[in-house]
Amino acid sequence: MRDEFLRRNVLLDETDPAPAFHSLIAQDKDGMWRVCVQKDDSERKATIAILPDIPQTPTFMRQVFKGWRI
Repeated sequence: MRDEFLRRNVLLDETDPAPAFHSLIAQDKDGMWRVCVQKDDSERKATIAILPDIPQTPTFMRQVFKGWRI
């Protein structure tokens, strides 16, 4: 499991995180960025809420996506 986790981390570090991030996260009417309703499984995974003024850099997107996949 450890090896697979590390392998996936390396793969994510080598790719553009924007497509995966934006397929997971969408902006709500209130400006907050949250897990898309279709992918939100709050009984089994942590949910995500990101303030609208947080810069969505590639590094930030990777960290969010990696944390959500755990």
